[in-house]
Amino acid sequence: MDCLTERRRLIYWASAILIGALIIRLVAAVYWQSLLSQSGERFRFGDSDTYWVLAEKVSQGLPYEYGGVDSRAFRAPGYPLILAATIFIASGLGEQGVVFAARMVGSLLGVLTIALLMVATYQLVSSSKPRQPFVFRATLVCGILASLYLGAIGMSIFILSEAIFCPLMVLSLLAWNQASLPGEKSPVRWQLLAGAATGAACLCRPSWLLWPGLLAVICLVRWRWPNFFSNACSASENSSHDAVSEIVPFSKVLLSLFVFGFAMAAMMSAWWIRNYMVFQSFVPTTLQVGASLYDGLHDGASGASDEGMRFTLETEQELREFDRRWKEKNRASSEVQALQSEPLVPFEIRLNQVLFSKAISWAVENPYATARLALIKFAKMWTPWPTAKEIGGLSVRIVEAVGYLVIVGLAIVGFMTIYPGLRYPTIIYASPVLYFAVLHTIFVGSVRYRQPAILVLTIVSGIGAAWMLNQIEMKRKTR
Repeated sequence: MDCLTERRRLIYWASAILIGALIIRLVAAVYWQSLLSQSGERFRFGDSDTYWVLAEKVSQGLPYEYGGVDSRAFRAPGYPLILAATIFIASGLGEQGVVFAARMVGSLLGVLTIALLMVATYQLVSSSKPRQPFVFRATLVCGILASLYLGAIGMSIFILSEAIFCPLMVLSLLAWNQASLPGEKSPVRWQLLAGAATGAACLCRPSWLLWPGLLAVICLVRWRWPNFFSNACSASENSSHDAVSEIVPFSKVLLSLFVFGFAMAAMMSAWWIRNYMVFQSFVPTTLQVGASLYDGLHDGASGASDEGMRFTLETEQELREFDRRWKEKNRASSEVQALQSEPLVPFEIRLNQVLFSKAISWAVENPYATARLALIKFAKMWTPWPTAKEIGGLSVRIVEAVGYLVIVGLAIVGFMTIYPGLRYPTIIYASPVLYFAVLHTIFVGSVRYRQPAILVLTIVSGIGAAWMLNQIEMKRKTR
């Protein structure tokens, strides 16, 4: 079978997988919404309601506030803007119709994510010029795993920011690896796309903001130890091919990171300017960092999230009492003294700063409890058996656990069999696993936060599955 015919066959089967993935998600969306309607709920997750409230305000042209002027940077704007457009377009369908339309949009975004994952797998594997069946199998297995993984289905149909974050995250990883390919004629274009996609992803999930730091570390490791990435010796059948990595000059590493950072900053600049105009201070994403950190680091923390943020009420009441006294004092002062007194820093900023300081102070004063909590959070996030109460019944937990173990198991095979020339791009695709693993030993841990990382891991899982299928085929031929 010639190369052109094989590619057409790959496109045909990839299209079938994407259509199947869309059908699965739409059926799941219908089932999920009917389930919530029976219980009288609109959303299962507390975050969903906050996104929806902000989206309704945007669609109506109202100020971007959640509950009032003291919550003007409560959520990053990326996902509420997507929801606002959906609400505006589907406004004539009624409340349930608009919510279902948002789930349909999430399903389409989920299918787009799967398409990007298959493109990423094809890009990664074909760059080493293996036999065409290996590329075919790796790409399609990646698509099948991403289509059927219960966590990925959930991210598509729940009203949560992961719906838009996942395709943006995969796009940024894909573009960065494309720019890193030896012989790429226009790497700057791909670096700009990677930076812009990362910036947009941060405006959907602010927790992604520190990932460029990990990217820089990986790039510097590659520059410092190039032989680890460019050795063409292989443990797999691809050993006869040239390595796809190359020795990269330090100046080129710095330039690529600068271009990436410039595009990322440009993408986020509108939100930064808006926040500076509102708060007279630089706010990179949201003013919920302090609350999120305190959620995971305070006396009585369990490692899981207190959805109602009840632990912040005492601090909030203290600040409001301070504000009341400050206003009374200035009201009693002369007009000249009132003009000369410095205005209060916005309440939202002060609350964020106080909660952040309290969390850090508690962690420093309680190192053993902090370490114990880190282990608890790690277990909550990465245990195969999900413990979150929102997950559902026994059958759902079993399906989630099986899908998780299959993806992780195949990914381990992929890492063990991939040859050194592909180590660098593979590490880039696997970096979300390390990033979220470390991040959520500090913040709260939950099965929800591992889902984007596991989804990207299907790229490596596809390679592992293709290697296993090739080994089975070779054994059959030798009989």
